[in-house]
Amino acid sequence: MPVITLYGAKGGTGRTTTAAALARGMSKLGRYVTLVETDDVDDPLARWWSAFDQSLLSVGGLDYRSATTPDEIDLTMRYAPPSDRHVTIFDTSHQISAARSYAFELADLVLMPFTGFLDASIGISKASSQLPASKHLTALPIGEHGELSHQITKWMPLVRPALPRDDRLILFSDAERTLDREMAAADCARYEDADTLANRLIELGINACPFVPMAGLPPIKRQPAAALLTDTAKLEASA
Repeated sequence: MPVITLYGAKGGTGRTTTAAALARGMSKLGRYVTLVETDDVDDPLARWWSAFDQSLLSVGGLDYRSATTPDEIDLTMRYAPPSDRHVTIFDTSHQISAARSYAFELADLVLMPFTGFLDASIGISKASSQLPASKHLTALPIGEHGELSHQITKWMPLVRPALPRDDRLILFSDAERTLDREMAAADCARYEDADTLANRLIELGINACPFVPMAGLPPIKRQPAAALLTDTAKLEASA
């Protein structure tokens, strides 16, 4: 059962937006997604999920849980379907907490979305102190960033495609209400034929979901991200 945990070391980096986008793309691929919110102060995913039209899911499924302590996370994981078709996505706060740290420990993939230099710079500089060194840490651009993305690859790999700056990805916006209908109409078999937002979310769902070995096989060994191996990791500010 793949586990993806969103990471950011400041507010406003796009973690919740990314969690909802991944859930859309993965459920369209026939996966069953559980979104888990670990923040005990705010619950935007709970509000988003309660308004989500489940009838638009022709395949896959979507569920929501709140788990703000390690014990609550354990309970959530215990009752999750033991299947590679099921994906758990943890949305975390930028504030350090026991639940946040535990969600990182459980992750097959730790995904760091970033909207600009400050998001990426703070996330990279704090990665070694906030994440286990063994985790598979990957960055996700929100918007196209060119040279900034190139710099980030010195510290961790990037997953593609980037999430565009699109009003349909803004939770609770008027534009967002159209996206679920577009996802329902998208053709997974032909997602590479057109650069629509729905197709990009499907492609991101494919690329972000880590491969899980069959039962009895050892875990996949990946080269740790450089940002996890040094406490002096930093980006160079643009001239």
